[in-house]
Amino acid sequence: MPTNIFISLLSYYDKTGINLLDDYSNMIYLSWNFKEKEDRYENIYYFTLESINKILESISKLQKSKLFNLEWILEKEKQIDCFNKELQDRLLRKINQPRIDACKFTSLKEVKDFIYLKYGKKCLCCGSEKNISLDHIIPIKKGGKNTLDNLQPLCKSCNSKKGIKIIDYR
Repeated sequence: MPTNIFISLLSYYDKTGINLLDDYSNMIYLSWNFKEKEDRYENIYYFTLESINKILESISKLQKSKLFNLEWILEKEKQIDCFNKELQDRLLRKINQPRIDACKFTSLKEVKDFIYLKYGKKCLCCGSEKNISLDHIIPIKKGGKNTLDNLQPLCKSCNSKKGIKIIDYR
């Protein structure tokens, strides 16, 4: 920490009794996590919504102290917003990844050809030959796997009605 900032924070503490050293340290720690992209991805799970809120409180306290210029405060808020958005995006990707993998698997021509050859290109529930899609008998959300023996052809309507229930129409 630069000496002039330490002296400013110490003087502020002497005058007001409010210790902003931890708040300043939080800001510096946050800045470190934004310096290199690789660091940001490695440390992304160390921050939670609670810690982001604490850092926002720190920004607010530092702004009220008038020890730091507005540009510095705004830059830190911008970093928090960027980090928060990236955290949410990464968590959403992690949550949705199994479903994305399932869609990629059922889209493979070899997989479709195998299932259609085995059961015909018709819905095993209603017999329709229109809008046929591949359905996971045990849904991915319930622990089903991307394997050929976990797939059945259903029309999009029957597939939607089935939802995440485990129903084997074979």
